[in-house]
Amino acid sequence: MRAWCRLLCLLLFSVPFSNAVPLEGHSSKRRILEGDILGVSVDALKLAADKGRLKDGITDERLRWPNAIVPFVFSPEYTQQQEEKILSAMKGFADETCVCFVPRTTEQDYLLIAPGIDCSSYIGRAGGRQVVDLVSGCLDQIGTIQHELMHAVGFYHEQARKDRDKYVDIKWDNIEAGARDQFFSYSWNMVDEPYDFGSVMHYDEFMFSRNAVKGLWTIRAKPEYKQQVAVDSATRKLGQRMGMSLKDVAKVNRMYKCAGKAQRECGATVAEAVPSSTQISQISMTSEAVKIDLATTEATALTADLDSVENEYEVGSDGHLAVGKVIWNINKNVKFELRTDGNAVLTRICDGSVIWETRTSNPRDDPLQSVHLERSGNLVLRSLSGAVVWSSGTTGQSFSGSTLLVTNLGTLCIFKDDVCLWDSGGLGQCQKFPLEEFESSTIMMISGRTIKPGRSILSAQKNCKLSLQLDGDLVLRRRCDDAEIWSVRHGAGRSFNLGNEVNDKIREFKMATDGNLIMRRESGGEDFKVVIPDAEGADLRVNSNCQMCVFKDGLCLWTAQSLTNRCT
Repeated sequence: MRAWCRLLCLLLFSVPFSNAVPLEGHSSKRRILEGDILGVSVDALKLAADKGRLKDGITDERLRWPNAIVPFVFSPEYTQQQEEKILSAMKGFADETCVCFVPRTTEQDYLLIAPGIDCSSYIGRAGGRQVVDLVSGCLDQIGTIQHELMHAVGFYHEQARKDRDKYVDIKWDNIEAGARDQFFSYSWNMVDEPYDFGSVMHYDEFMFSRNAVKGLWTIRAKPEYKQQVAVDSATRKLGQRMGMSLKDVAKVNRMYKCAGKAQRECGATVAEAVPSSTQISQISMTSEAVKIDLATTEATALTADLDSVENEYEVGSDGHLAVGKVIWNINKNVKFELRTDGNAVLTRICDGSVIWETRTSNPRDDPLQSVHLERSGNLVLRSLSGAVVWSSGTTGQSFSGSTLLVTNLGTLCIFKDDVCLWDSGGLGQCQKFPLEEFESSTIMMISGRTIKPGRSILSAQKNCKLSLQLDGDLVLRRRCDDAEIWSVRHGAGRSFNLGNEVNDKIREFKMATDGNLIMRRESGGEDFKVVIPDAEGADLRVNSNCQMCVFKDGLCLWTAQSLTNRCT
């Protein structure tokens, strides 16, 4: 019996757990179990399950942290600001449970928290120095950090518990090749707490999707539990990373027998080192509403944004987004708003950059009032008089009844039936990942190349045509259905408005040596530019569905607006 336990512990707790919270858009090719378990075979876990040795949380108290005290040290590679983010996540444990993360003194067993190669952790107290990897991208949300700390405290993933098939559906056909074993459930996973759709330990809807950009979901709550998802989850969706849920807290308190223990101070490192101006999201949920309480002594613009709209994550069919209102992506690091100057912008929080914009401004004496997603699926900017100043041009049966969302990749999408039909493109997130579809796609332009009026460039398959028309408009069309994918026009354009004057026409389109896209005006006025940072030496490519990308070193630094529905 002891030999079996030693073998099982060696299998489960002597290897790191990687990519527990994959960075957005990233799909690890390493063979891992449940998204973050390296080196443990499915067969080993099944054998353990058959012998009843495992549960969702570690049952062997020798693998828990004695007295619920978790010593830790920070890698010197972190900045003070990064350390403060991690301390904020630790404070969530101190506030809600009896688990304390404390600076290591002489303890032999402790956590080394370091910026390794991903977001990863061991499960429970593995012994000696055990690494929790948190690269900078893992620090954007408290819940992402708490996910890894929950592993270190002793917890597995929520969707692997034995009763999960009562609550969620798995779309096996949408799972990337070779990753189906990431969605197994095991008879050992405990059911001491009700299933938690809002757990920080739950997969999101697109984990291991073979094409998350196209909206191919892999795991989803059964229809009868959609309301429960809204109750459980701070974001009203699976895979939230805002912070530990109430059920997560209950599990920690149960494992470490916190009931009846007086709340204790965890030391200055956690209780006092976090500046009072730091936002610490405390998630509280009831059966009637999901409320986000921000514990802070300073009112900030970010806080105002969080409270600015009734639904922070979408604009529904026939819905409006008024001036000053904001919708966010699920990770709350990209926001979309109509500014008071009349420009509708998509902004990333990582560096404050504008990812994409309509480049509109308030008409004289007729200011823009809202972004309107019409029932037809057309996204329009309307002025006070009702005049349409800008539109996405997305109408027809395929777009009718759509929803407007901000994706975690950093784009604005018109969604219907779980598919992004229209994508704004833009600069995307600060951290970028390879898009394989552009690796071997057609190179349309290289640095220094120009297009003159009346000239066109065709893709290798001759299904995409980029033309500088004689009327001075630059248009990319998909030839199979003559759909206009992207354009820069004078007057009301699908993508960019060059201007409304007679001479607001393009006399030359050029990809500059710095990678910027330049449209020179016929009037000789100021150039119209798409500015792309760090793009020197890049080229302009187009994929099989006629989406353009400024491509450099295996990455898309900028993508053009696109229609993601394909020709039939």
